[in-house]
Amino acid sequence: MKFRGLDADGDWMLGQGLGSYAREEDALALSIATRLRSVYGNCFFDTEFGINYQLRMDPNHEDDLYQDIQAMVQQTDGVVLIRSISKSLNRQTRALGVSMRLQTIYDNDFQTTISNLAGALNA
Repeated sequence: MKFRGLDADGDWMLGQGLGSYAREEDALALSIATRLRSVYGNCFFDTEFGINYQLRMDPNHEDDLYQDIQAMVQQTDGVVLIRSISKSLNRQTRALGVSMRLQTIYDNDFQTTISNLAGALNA
């Protein structure tokens, strides 16, 4: 698996040839992060893709939010099994983060943490 690398600001890395790409586990982590940061309705060729963070950040929809996150991770190419997911949500700052342990095509115990999932709503 190969995935275009992202810099610290979340922008695509360019100009470094093959060095601009992440591979295997790093690529999988970027793929998961990119999918989870996709906001529902923002993908021009698939307006049904992404998580509806505006709706799901409502306290009455917290279970739905976590189910959406789990479904998005499970449907990511390279993910075999979700071993555990822990979520952190600060309603005042709207900060949402996810830590997970996964079985992947590369590793039986792959761990990654993704923060600022709902950051697009704060802009």
